[in-house]
Amino acid sequence: MKIYLINQFKSKIRKFFVQEQGVVAIITGLVLVLIIGFAALAIDASIWYSQKRQLQFAADAGAVGGAIALQTTGQSTVNAYATNDININNCTGANNCTIVAINNPPASGPNAGSTKAVEVLLSQAANSYLSQLFLSNPTLHVRAVATGTPASNCIVGLSKSGIAIDVKGGGSIVSPNCGVYSNSSAGNAVNVAGGGTITTTQVNTVGGVSGGGITATNGIITGASPVTDPLGSLQMPSFSGCSQNNFSLNGGAQTISPGVYCGGIKLVSTANLTMSPGIYFMDRGDFSASSQSNITANGVTIIMTSSTGSGYGAVKLTAGLTSNMSAPSSGPTAGILFFGDRNSSGISENFAGGVGQILSGSLYFPTNDIKYSGKAGASGNPCFQVIANTITVVGNATLGNNCPVTTGSIQLVE
Repeated sequence: MKIYLINQFKSKIRKFFVQEQGVVAIITGLVLVLIIGFAALAIDASIWYSQKRQLQFAADAGAVGGAIALQTTGQSTVNAYATNDININNCTGANNCTIVAINNPPASGPNAGSTKAVEVLLSQAANSYLSQLFLSNPTLHVRAVATGTPASNCIVGLSKSGIAIDVKGGGSIVSPNCGVYSNSSAGNAVNVAGGGTITTTQVNTVGGVSGGGITATNGIITGASPVTDPLGSLQMPSFSGCSQNNFSLNGGAQTISPGVYCGGIKLVSTANLTMSPGIYFMDRGDFSASSQSNITANGVTIIMTSSTGSGYGAVKLTAGLTSNMSAPSSGPTAGILFFGDRNSSGISENFAGGVGQILSGSLYFPTNDIKYSGKAGASGNPCFQVIANTITVVGNATLGNNCPVTTGSIQLVE
């Protein structure tokens, strides 16, 4: 009996160990499946990471290509440039890569709405190997935004309609180191006719160009995005009172000081005026000089304004005038020779001096029109820049400058 019980016990023990070995085998199998799955996922994840990096390269290249198009050939070519650079970087339908969108301006992000930025969105089915035994293939998504800073423009017509830059009757614009820009959407936004010429690095216009006579080393860009007023953030200095009323000099010579000239400044006949450095406010009056007058003004800014909000004066420099005028090199109006109050509008600023006219600095009349005519010329250092609502150069006048060479830049910002 005792032997029987011992044998029964041994039999139970053997069965127990046989069953346990089966359980262990099952658990081991499950663990191996998990290990293989995680290993497969890890291998494929590294492949996805590499694939996404390549996809991001393609998006970056597309955004940069689109931004370059904005700077060189205009908005109408953004998609073509961006698509070409995306495809070059191995994003094509052949490898399941999709261009979701090319946006100018971007539709989202901190640069949304910026006409100077290009947004590229791409997607691609991820390549799966071992992990596809357990998971469906994921889709990769990338985004890139590039923006450009254009090379400087020395001649800028801000008007959004009509002819913004008009060169005719033998007039010429000579700007060898910086560009000409028109914000007008008209088909003849930049008009060159009647023997007029423009020589510059690049002509950009939101609209079109009419006539011939343009020499632009970097080409003519139509359909460009509007340029922001280059001096739009500049604050006009404040003023009060009157330093002088209705100042007039009829022949003779006189030196005057900065201040508020209520009623403006008028030079007649052979008047010889020297303006000491500083800011001169023309409050409700013209700045005018007749034939044979002479103006010497170094380090000055002349501001055309009104203390009452009406009665704005105009610049009236007539034929035969000799002038040597330069802007300040420092201070609140550094680089600005003439400054037109932004609250004025519809005024024609006339520069019709003689061949001896030297203007160094910026002529800034963002809401008014500048007309150069009758042997007027402009040159000098610092850089001579003209920013106005419209700019007309006519009658053998030459609008020239000695601005330094500047280049634009492209950068990825998102």
